[in-house]
This record gives sequence, C-alpha cells and structure tokens, in this order.
Amino acid sequence: MAPHAKLSPRISIRPVAALALAMCLLLLGGLSACSPVGLAVGAGATAGVVIAEERSVSDAAIDTRISVEIAEALFQAQIDDLFLPITVDVLEGRVMLTGIVKSQELADQAGEIAWKANGVRQVY
Repeated sequence: MAPHAKLSPRISIRPVAALALAMCLLLLGGLSACSPVGLAVGAGATAGVVIAEERSVSDAAIDTRISVEIAEALFQAQIDDLFLPITVDVLEGRVMLTGIVKSQELADQAGEIAWKANGVRQVY
C-alpha cells in the first residue's frame, strides 16, 4: 500500500438501528401519500432517535405512528393554516405541537385533532 493511499471508510450499522429502520419502513409502508424517499428519510431519522434516546424500537414505532396519524389528520382537515405551520413531535405518547397559527381557535383545533390520535397520552 502506498504511504499516501487513503482507505475508504467502513460503514457499519448496529443491529438495533437496522431493526429500527426495517420496522419503520414496514410500519409506514402502507401510507400511499408518502414517497419512498420520504419513508426512508423518516425511518432513518427514527432509527437514529432510537439509538440516541435508548428507547425500544416498538416505542419509537408507536410514536412514529402517532406522529403520522396526527400529521395526516391535520392535512385531512384541509386547513392550510393547520398543516403547513405546525410541527408534530411525539415521545412516549406525549405530543408537542409547535408553530405559529393565525388564531387561538386554530391552535385549539390542532390540539383537538392531536387528541384524537390513538395512543396519545398528553398534548402540549
């Protein structure tokens, strides 16, 4: 080997990350409104969160399902003032809605929609 030759980095995926990625892809695979790229990015992010937070893959999958269910319900409400400016974060069934909406009524409506998702324990 030449003294200045560069070694290509070796990429390894921990078994937990691979399992998390596979489960998330399977969980989200039935959603027709999502693109394959969006699914892969979301699943990869979820796998990273599972590793970083040291929570179970099933808990992360449940939180992802809740988040997708809320985002879909906000979209189905057909109110652009709800779906576009609101970010949905879920951890252990606790939902954090963040963003800026035009009125308190819209904020209340977003909270009501979030509470309807199966598995929600708290909405902030």
